[in-house]
Amino acid sequence: PETSTLRQRFGIPAQRHSICFGSTHEGDEEQILEALEPIWSKLDATIIIAPRHPKRVSSIEDLLRARNLDYEKVSEATSAARRIILVDTLGELCSFYAASSLVFIGGSLIKRGGHNLMEPAAFSKPMLTGPHTFNFRYEMMALNRSKAVQTVKNADELRQAIENWLANPGEYASMGNRARQVLDSMAGASSRTVASLKQLGLLPDA
Repeated sequence: PETSTLRQRFGIPAQRHSICFGSTHEGDEEQILEALEPIWSKLDATIIIAPRHPKRVSSIEDLLRARNLDYEKVSEATSAARRIILVDTLGELCSFYAASSLVFIGGSLIKRGGHNLMEPAAFSKPMLTGPHTFNFRYEMMALNRSKAVQTVKNADELRQAIENWLANPGEYASMGNRARQVLDSMAGASSRTVASLKQLGLLPDA
């Protein structure tokens, strides 16, 4: 993705950090905003919230307005930088992952089971996730073995992780690089499976 074009579209300076909270569900956003509340003054970063289902955008707007937070929807984008970008369109999450400095995978602070951890890994992004990742058990096992993901259990731990990232960006950049290495190690599974099936005589030769 053309990350510089995306940043220009929303007026985000090249040197400014951004944190993407991707594929969030009801119950995730409340905890995310609770985590951010005490650190807004020292958080020099654009926050991107991308709900899994765009039909939930209006309910997230209610949460943002209740906290008097300045935001802009993607469908109404201007070149004026805002504190929060609310993704109300489809098909752009990977672009926001690519343009972000830190990624949180939603559907995991609640018992939804999480979402695709390998999308941000493809861009070498450091990842945070909640404890409920049972839909991606094997990916989590691989990432955990390589210390390529950090799990946070609640809003307090999420805030602590963001503060730690602010204080130790190099450490988290290395975590993102390890995530990409995990993804690369998994590549080619389909071709290896076909080769094994042929060797066992379970597939005809092409």
